[in-house]
Amino acid sequence: MTISTPPPARETSRATPQKQDVAGLPPRAGASRPGRLVKAILRVPLKWCYYALRFCQRYRLFVGLALLLLIASVVATVRLTTQEWPLGIGNDPFHIQTQPRDGRDASAQIKGWLYALRKGDATALQLSSATLSSPTDASTLSQYIESLSATDTRQWGEIMVLSVQPREDTSLDYFISVEIITSGPEGKHKALAYFYFVMAPGQGGERLLRADYLFMRAMS
Repeated sequence: MTISTPPPARETSRATPQKQDVAGLPPRAGASRPGRLVKAILRVPLKWCYYALRFCQRYRLFVGLALLLLIASVVATVRLTTQEWPLGIGNDPFHIQTQPRDGRDASAQIKGWLYALRKGDATALQLSSATLSSPTDASTLSQYIESLSATDTRQWGEIMVLSVQPREDTSLDYFISVEIITSGPEGKHKALAYFYFVMAPGQGGERLLRADYLFMRAMS
């Protein structure tokens, strides 16, 4: 009787994990001193932003009413202090008030002449002056532009029709004032420039017969 010897026990091979080269890996974010400093600086603002968003999501109605009140207060403050609406809403720099006695407004020809003067457009100003009974020479128009047109330090304000007087020959005399605001080292200064226009009816509509700059008066 033969005694069989048991086979040798098989050794289980276990795969040993390979060691990673730690030195070759990029440093973890925040491990260095600058990274920790950045995290410390941003931690509080980010938390406040998170809590603010959570508050807005939870109390939407309250936040909406608060924003409406804030916007309304800003609009009211700007309107009361500057007499204008914010962001230039409804602000027309060429607004001409209607003469209260007879309700006459400046004609389109007068507005066109003033617009060209404000813009400093010599060509447009000459074209607007082409219908004058005695056309203004180019040198005089250049002086008007140099002393009255809008620039970075000189702006036009309100344009008002002071009076409209009819003549016997059916023409109309217009007296108009323009608010001139100049900015300088000592602050802003306001003055009123006065103009005289004559309009006459014609076959093709009203005609501009005269356009003169009279004088300027400083406002106290």
